[in-house]
Amino acid sequence: MKYFLICTILLLSLVSVSQKNDSLAFDTLNYRSFKKGWVSLNWVMSLDAGISRFQIEDLNEVVNKHVKSKFNKDILSYGVSFSLPSTFYNSTKFDSHVDLGFYSSNPIVQELNDSTRYFFRGYNLGYDNCKDVLPLNQNIDILFGAGFNTGWFAFGNWDVTRSNKMNRKNLYRNPYFAPKISNEIRFIVIKHLSISLRSELQLDVTNPKWYSNKNGLGSIGGFKTTGYNLHLTLGWTDQY
Repeated sequence: MKYFLICTILLLSLVSVSQKNDSLAFDTLNYRSFKKGWVSLNWVMSLDAGISRFQIEDLNEVVNKHVKSKFNKDILSYGVSFSLPSTFYNSTKFDSHVDLGFYSSNPIVQELNDSTRYFFRGYNLGYDNCKDVLPLNQNIDILFGAGFNTGWFAFGNWDVTRSNKMNRKNLYRNPYFAPKISNEIRFIVIKHLSISLRSELQLDVTNPKWYSNKNGLGSIGGFKTTGYNLHLTLGWTDQY
């Protein structure tokens, strides 16, 4: 959670610094310059859905011991994202991308019996700055960037015969911070509608330990969000 709060504050600070009204206009004289050009003509608000694959082998060992089954390595993910032009320190231009996402185990729950459920889920805040290799094309953007993902995962077993108050204490938590590189291929299919395929590779640099909150499952080994995200997006777009 500490990493999540620090990165959220940093993100909001960067966005506030970057928004200079007199600097967002596309400079046709500098579009060839990597520093002042190579930015998309479009801003986009999108709905995202896809899969992520992280290092969940140790978690699956615990689940298999108790349920005789495993979660799929392909984790379900969905959320919203925003892509908009930014200028940092009135000099370097980027396409800044912010996304808020939710992760869910696949299947969403593993049922041990009529009363016990196993699950894991997580939340994500992502941020990166990108450059567009087709800056003058109004209908296609090919973006490459770098940034970070941060958030936390929770794993638990819920006894449906107990109150929600008791079940909320039956969790393991794993906060994470992961630098990433990203690529997005975006198509403007009609005037204000975009679709894109977005992929990310990330490296979890935080402690893989699960933090237990009165859970009776025993110790759990490492869990790392090192891996990849693959999203299909549908967005509303316009030019700036």
